[in-house]
Amino acid sequence: MVLDGGLATWLERSGYDTRGPLWSARALIDAPERIAEAQRAFVRAGAECVATATYQATVEGLIAHGASPVSAERLLAESVDAGRRALSGVSRPVLVAASVGPYGAALADGSEYRGDYSIDSRGLRRFHRRRLELLTGSQPDLVALETIPSAVEAQVFAELVHDLAARGSSVEGAPGAWMSFSLRDESSLADGTPLEASWLESVLGCPQLVAVGVNCVAPGVVAPALDRLRGLTTLPLVAYPNSGEVWEHGAWRGREAGLVGEPAAATVAPTDAWEADVERWWDAGARWLGGCCRIGETEIAATARQVERLRLRDGVEGVEGPG
Repeated sequence: MVLDGGLATWLERSGYDTRGPLWSARALIDAPERIAEAQRAFVRAGAECVATATYQATVEGLIAHGASPVSAERLLAESVDAGRRALSGVSRPVLVAASVGPYGAALADGSEYRGDYSIDSRGLRRFHRRRLELLTGSQPDLVALETIPSAVEAQVFAELVHDLAARGSSVEGAPGAWMSFSLRDESSLADGTPLEASWLESVLGCPQLVAVGVNCVAPGVVAPALDRLRGLTTLPLVAYPNSGEVWEHGAWRGREAGLVGEPAAATVAPTDAWEADVERWWDAGARWLGGCCRIGETEIAATARQVERLRLRDGVEGVEGPG
């Protein structure tokens, strides 16, 4: 399945200012039409699944930026339907995933790439529960639990999605969730926890989990990390890395060449190099592929072309989504 690219990247390149703690989620308040344009653009590029603009959205965060409590809950709950309306004219099936970022994303201090939280599992459960209730209650096709930097937060997410499904009218009807990790290197989470069975077994045992993988990591880390995960699970693997640039002091910087481009810049990597990476990730087991920060329509179009070729090569049919 071809996922979308970086929503904030698209918004920035269209001229929208994402600076501030809400990042792209601020567009839920003041530019919902921009979100719809971004989702349609990624679908035109070949995406088979698009995410809502809720990665950094919380009720408290939306209230702090001018929404009333009722409006804040409504913005979260209606983000899935807004995505479906944006794609109403699309002639092929496209899934809508409710994006749920980690605790660190709401702090807006980069701690989702470190996992150095000063909060325990009980606090994480309180933080995530209401937003998950609102998003899963809107019946998305999938829930995207993204950029998770620690085993503790991964376990909290697994428990919450299972608890919420069990409390609903039908566990079988609850949306499936994918879980993707933020990494320090190919063998450990961002907080240094090894990618190993000692804690992953309980997470991967969550009945609502339908795929697992990595996101917002450098492209070169993806294949070896997937190799490790493939030895621990039979679930489909998901990979949507960033451009390989690093977020430093409020700007994206290249690994070797300093500051990279302005928001209006085009693709950050040659298309043929990206397609070669997509093949490596596919051969490492990824069947859900897309991009994260600094990945735009160009890379998603290249992903779609390569995935179509690889499906034909390997005799894989259709969209490898849930069910």
